[in-house]
Amino acid sequence: MKIFTFIFILSNLAVFSAFAETKQEAKLIKWKIAHAPKEYFEHTANEFKKLVEKRTEGRIRVEVESVLFDKENHDFEAQIEDVRSNKTQMSQVYLSQLYQYQPDFKALNLPYIFQDDSHVDQVVDGKIGNELMAKMNDPKLAGMSYTYSGGFINTVSTAPLEKADDWENLKYRAFSGVVNNQIQQSTKTDFINEYHKNEKGTFDYLTIDKMLDKGIVAAGDATSNDAKWAVEDTKVNKAKYLIKTRHFVLLTALVINKDFLNSLSQKDRKIVQQTAKEVAVLERKYVVRDGIKAEAKLEKAGVKVSKLSAKQAEILKKKMQAHVYPKVKSQVSNGLIEKIEKAYSPRIVTKN
Repeated sequence: MKIFTFIFILSNLAVFSAFAETKQEAKLIKWKIAHAPKEYFEHTANEFKKLVEKRTEGRIRVEVESVLFDKENHDFEAQIEDVRSNKTQMSQVYLSQLYQYQPDFKALNLPYIFQDDSHVDQVVDGKIGNELMAKMNDPKLAGMSYTYSGGFINTVSTAPLEKADDWENLKYRAFSGVVNNQIQQSTKTDFINEYHKNEKGTFDYLTIDKMLDKGIVAAGDATSNDAKWAVEDTKVNKAKYLIKTRHFVLLTALVINKDFLNSLSQKDRKIVQQTAKEVAVLERKYVVRDGIKAEAKLEKAGVKVSKLSAKQAEILKKKMQAHVYPKVKSQVSNGLIEKIEKAYSPRIVTKN
């Protein structure tokens, strides 16, 4: 009986030791959210957390930190450096933050490079997008998937914009990024980026609703979802028009510390990478869905949602492309722009 008891205790100790070892060896992914739209990024991070923890059976834990809109988080260089130094293992950043590691990302921010959301999917989830991510030139940073920071960009304004020339000399709040700066230069707008560097060297976020309300600008870049919150308070609402220019796509990317990724087993590395792709597709899907709902809500609230005439839309497109494409073409891989344009094939919807 004593021998049996001794063996029983030893076996339990072995099980306990194995359990303790497994717990100690659990890898932690700290995911820091530092950009809007917060509701989508939080959903993406939490969905990633749920799936990865389940699929790795606890071998990987995910800790999501969401502290949006403080000045520290608007230090873009610090955000990237936190991932590179493994202080945080993952984050979601604008493609424009990654130009120094992958100049070819500039092509994805070109005006009118994409026909529609289906075209975006075909490029970023296909061979082109995968190759661009794989060729990011940084020993500490790896890209995993492409997400939407709201998707296609339109124009929200206090007055109707009906001609391409109406953008000229317009006080305009624009999304940040070298390529988008060039887009605004092409239309000769008097633009201010949404992230403004302050005296402390960090960044203040200038929301379009407040800028419109204070008269700092008369128009600005906005996704359909942005326009919704820009006009929510009818008492101070100055945004009366949403012009569906869809002049470029504001893309973000999920990035991870490369050393951390390589420290995972082959099985867990594959789970992390595949899950990052899945939640990215899901985020883009939700953004598109909610954009359609937002436009309906805007119209119901009395905001005029419209498009430029075909003639004026073509003028605006040519004006932007003539100014921006030659500059970016000399900075990206030969033939890349043409490959992106040719990657589009209309999605056929069949009825049962």
